[in-house]
Parts: sequence; structure tokens; C-alpha cells
Amino acid sequence: MAPDGYGSCVPPFVPLMASMARRPRGFLAALAAILCVACGLRPGFPVASGGAGYADPPVGVLTEGSAFDRPELRQQVARSLERASRKRVLLLGVPASVGEGSLKELVSRLTKENPGLARYDWREPHCAAHVDVLTAVQRNVDAVYRVSLDYTERSRPATDAELALRSGRSPGLASVLRALHLVASRTVREEALTGTVALSAFAPGSSRHIPVSRTAEHLEPTALTPRIDIGAAVAEAIAALPPPPEPQWAGVARKLVSAGCPFLALAVYETRLRSTGAPRGVGEAALAAIARSRGKATAHRADTSRETMPSRRRATEDQDHAETPPAGEEQYTCDALCNMHIVELCNSDRVLWISHKVNWEATPCGTRRDEPFLQECYREQWLGGTFDSACIRPCESTAEGHERLMRILQDAGCLASGRHSGPG
Repeated sequence: MAPDGYGSCVPPFVPLMASMARRPRGFLAALAAILCVACGLRPGFPVASGGAGYADPPVGVLTEGSAFDRPELRQQVARSLERASRKRVLLLGVPASVGEGSLKELVSRLTKENPGLARYDWREPHCAAHVDVLTAVQRNVDAVYRVSLDYTERSRPATDAELALRSGRSPGLASVLRALHLVASRTVREEALTGTVALSAFAPGSSRHIPVSRTAEHLEPTALTPRIDIGAAVAEAIAALPPPPEPQWAGVARKLVSAGCPFLALAVYETRLRSTGAPRGVGEAALAAIARSRGKATAHRADTSRETMPSRRRATEDQDHAETPPAGEEQYTCDALCNMHIVELCNSDRVLWISHKVNWEATPCGTRRDEPFLQECYREQWLGGTFDSACIRPCESTAEGHERLMRILQDAGCLASGRHSGPG
């Protein structure tokens, strides 16, 4: 049998059929049917629908993990998603990037219209947690599913206690299979399937994250011993997800500007809002944020260049600008503080780490990690409205709200004590 358990029935059973050639035809037909069922050729398994009759626009799915070494598994996932969402499903392959398709064209057009923005880092690496938004606008889908699954299989020697269980087996069938060397004698096959099925839907409170976990042990497995049904496990997790709602792209774009991802906000406006006649305010706010970011970057480079000046020249400039008050302590905007706070909440959630069977690790405050479950936590906090309603608004509404957030981050060791600034 093929290693994944879904290959052709013929090769491993050629010796079996040859050795049974003198048996009655009825016996051979029945045995062949049993063996083919063991290979996974289940009658009545649904075929791909091709999305016929489903609503537009489609949704997309990203898959990753060792379980997808089985090529047919992606099609099974797509069929399960079509049934659950009642939408066409596109297999996306990999997440989108700024350097492809319409996004690349958008960057080219913006830099021609606004030459001063040419040096902006359009990739916005600090916005990696929002890559599903980038993928949705580039691939023209209304929601992004992520299915991450790892499958492992290993054999180990059976213990004496486990071997004692052999007495309960049918001696006739066991003897036939042993004679044909189709039993893994004195071994136990262990299987494990772990992962997640996540939905990124671009409306408040609609993103979800469902864990997938299956384990199995088989004493002295034979060619008839089934493996974990990965397709069924994924279908069960998908069935627990709600249908994706209608995206609220205007709200998504506004939050992206607040989160310091103005180009991504602009991409949402250009691809999903401009053609609908939506107000230009979102696009203009995103362009203004990009311009401000460029201004800060230019000022930072000027400060860095000044630090490399000969000391005599620097002293002369200091004297020339003696009447200019010092910059004082670093200013912390509400956007920056809330981004730091949300990342810290996810990184410090030990229950979240334990639920994904990962040992917790200390992380410098505000540092985004690459683990898929933490990336999903960042997205859920942001898309679920926590970023805007529970952090940005209280921080911006009053000076007390800003100071309270500063104290929370100081107590967590994220900020040095004694720093104060007004609302951002």
C-alpha cells in the first residue's frame, strides 16, 4: 500500500491474490472488496462540485503542514468548505505579497502620482499579522480559511501486555495474513494528527479558530488496518465554523490606518471600496499616514546623520539651535501603545500556548512571533474589535485613558516608568 494509505490496492495484494488463486471465485471477490475498502476506496464518496450553484464572490483557503503531502486532501478540504460556506472555494497556494499582480501595479501608480512616497516600505513588514487582508484583496475573495495540519506516524515495539491482547483476534484471518507477511509482528503503529482550521472573515467578531487533534494506536497493524481519516477530522472542524459574513471593508480599512498599515488600508480602498462609490476619506487618510511615516523616516535619518558628524561641527549646530527646546521624552501614540498591548496579551497567554502543546517562551514586549497560533491570536484581537473599541477609543478619548494604558504597559515591563505623553 502507498505510505499514505490512499494509493492503489493492487501492488501490496498481488502475493495475496496469487496465493489464493485456487479458492472459489466468490471468496476471492469478497476478499478483494474488503481489501479495497481498507485502501480507502469508499463507495459513494462525494466528487468535487466545482462550485456550481454557489454564491460569488468566492472564499479562499491556504493549506500547510505535512498532512498535505497527500495531494487529494486539499480537494477534500475544498469540498468540505463549499458545503459549509455555500460559496465557491479557491485553493490559494501561498499568501499574497505586495510584489504581485494588482498590488504591484498600485505601488507603481502611487509612486508616479506622489514621487515623495517612493521610498516608503510598501511591504509593511510590521503588518504581517494582517496578511489575510492582503491575500483577500489580491485574490478577490471574501474570506480566508487557513488549514494547518501535521500528520505523524511511527512504529514501536509492542509491550508484553499489549501482545497479550492478540488472543482476542480471529485466528483464521490472523494466520493467513501472517503467512503472507502482511502483519507488522510485535509492533504498535502510532498516529497523530494536530493542527487548526481558522477563518479570517473581515467583519467584527466573525473570525474563528478551531483546533484539530486525533491520535490512534494499532497493535500489529495489517493491510486491513485503517489510518486516521484526516478528511473527516477536517470536515468536523469546518462544520463548527459559522458561514463567513459580508465583509465590512470600510471598517477594515479604518482599522488598518489606526494599526499603522496605511498601504494595506489603501489597497482595501482601491480594490474593494473605490468602485462602490465609497467616500474618499479612507483613501485620503491612508495616503496622509504614508506621507507622515515618510516624514518621520526622513527625520530619523537626519538625526542619525547628525550623530556621525565631527564633534566640532555638531557643537556648532547645537549652538546655532540653542533656543530650540529639547525634544523631551519619547512620545507614545495610542496606535503604538495598543499594538504593543495586543501583541503582549497574546504572547503572555500561557493557556493559549498550552492548548497548542507548545512550551511558553518569554518574548520582548511588543515583539510579534511567527507561530501560527499567535499570528491567529493577533488577527482575532484586531478583527474582533478589541483593538478599536477596547484600546484605541479609551486611549484617545481622555488623557486619563492614555495614562492608564501607559501604566499597564509599564507594569508589564514594556515601558520604562516615568514616561508620559498626551493621547495619540
